[in-house]
Amino acid sequence: MNRLTLPLALLLGCGLTDDLPPAVDLPVRLNEIMANSETEPDWVEIYNLSDAPVLLEGWRLSDDSAEWRLPASAALAPRGFLVLLCDGEGDGSAPFKLSSGGERLSLSDPQGRLVDALEFGPQDSTRSLARLTDGVGEWGVGVPTPGASNAGGEAADGGQDAPPPVVMINEVMVDAGDGAGWVELYHPGAPPPFAGWRLSARGGDVALPASPLPSAGLTLFTLNPSGGADLALSLSAAGDTLSLLDAAGAEVDRIALPALAPGQSYGRTPDGGAGLGVLPRPSPGQPNL
Repeated sequence: MNRLTLPLALLLGCGLTDDLPPAVDLPVRLNEIMANSETEPDWVEIYNLSDAPVLLEGWRLSDDSAEWRLPASAALAPRGFLVLLCDGEGDGSAPFKLSSGGERLSLSDPQGRLVDALEFGPQDSTRSLARLTDGVGEWGVGVPTPGASNAGGEAADGGQDAPPPVVMINEVMVDAGDGAGWVELYHPGAPPPFAGWRLSARGGDVALPASPLPSAGLTLFTLNPSGGADLALSLSAAGDTLSLLDAAGAEVDRIALPALAPGQSYGRTPDGGAGLGVLPRPSPGQPNL
């Protein structure tokens, strides 16, 4: 796998999107972005769809606030990746930061012709926004993979690592009106084995059932601290923080819940997206609209 970065670039570090049509057909595409990292600079990854190198001197990356001309050292190897830091410094990196609340991002050739563009909404601090297939796929949220294929990183033995399962807290009902609630998890395809996974909030920490039933990429767990539900977990209607932990104890996802009235749910739009808010109507086990 070919990987390139600009000098001194750190390869460390998601929302409703529109993949906009290019004005000129060149084999370079926006491939992945990280716009809301809490620990590292923002970054944009671009990808070369062709079997020939592409020199990027004079190419332009722009957002709603500024434009950056790539330096002479910028180039893409055949089928290669290039990670561009967007830290606002402008010294070998973009003079702007990406907006965590969403904006338009454009990539243009040296003549100013649009090559690729993306409009995205509010972004999650733990997930990147990426093409599901490098260079050509639809956009979705997932585990950040800067400088590597969005389908998984290259293993030391030359094989492919299986990507970590993408599981997100998708919708939460604190109180359906009877003191009970529910938590819906989003996972593309069948759910991973949840044995040893946990949900944690201010009111406690509970283990997930080992064998939940999948439902169109969604798994629902009922909540009631008094028992008679999947999980004896209490969430505060005045606001709470809910975390999802895997079997190793690593935090997979976390959302901050605002104050919610009985019957109100809070979740992502669309399913697995980075936009969070009170939903027009609860949709347990069904797509969020």
